[in-house]
Amino acid sequence: MAVNSVSIRIGSIIVAGLLASCATEKKAAEAPPQAQIDPCKPSVMVQNNQAPKWLTQKGAAFSGEKAVLYGVGSIDNVYNAALKRRAAEQSARQELAAIMDTYVANLHKQYLASLSNGPDKAGEEQHIEDVLKTITEASLNGADIVEYWENPCVNHNDSYALARLDMDRFMEAVDKMASGSKKYKELDAQIKEQIREHSKEAHTQLNDELDKKHQAEAK
Repeated sequence: MAVNSVSIRIGSIIVAGLLASCATEKKAAEAPPQAQIDPCKPSVMVQNNQAPKWLTQKGAAFSGEKAVLYGVGSIDNVYNAALKRRAAEQSARQELAAIMDTYVANLHKQYLASLSNGPDKAGEEQHIEDVLKTITEASLNGADIVEYWENPCVNHNDSYALARLDMDRFMEAVDKMASGSKKYKELDAQIKEQIREHSKEAHTQLNDELDKKHQAEAK
């Protein structure tokens, strides 16, 4: 009787083990396959030191010995080599222009805060916008494409360009600005002075804004 009881218990343990094993195999079979990481994805290549880090930096404002703005552009599905490079460079210049717009908007906001509520305040605000737009366009003409990268993987056709604007170019455009109107000659002198005074502050503010934007995109 005792032998039969032991046999029953052993049999129960074996059956339970077989059931658990079957359940584990079933779960393994039902589990979705792990998504494969594309080794040719630019972000993966950057992590593996197979591509330059600037590919994933997007827009950036750096304050070292010189204040510099960078714009990163990309293009894919263009198979003509010359057209592909031109398109990537144009994309980089467009992002640089967008970053520059933010920088100038910060300057504009700081300057408007110093304006008095005179009778021609609306006209002065419009003039300031026009002046800053002219300076921006002039400085962007001096932007350079400093690097270009094509994905070496056969099954990928993306390429990237890095545009760089030394902010000394922006200040040169400010210094060359000449008033086209006697009415605003004194205002233009004040604009130049305000830009020189707040340029670094606006650059730092821009850098903070870009950092927050990149952190939000990474989430």
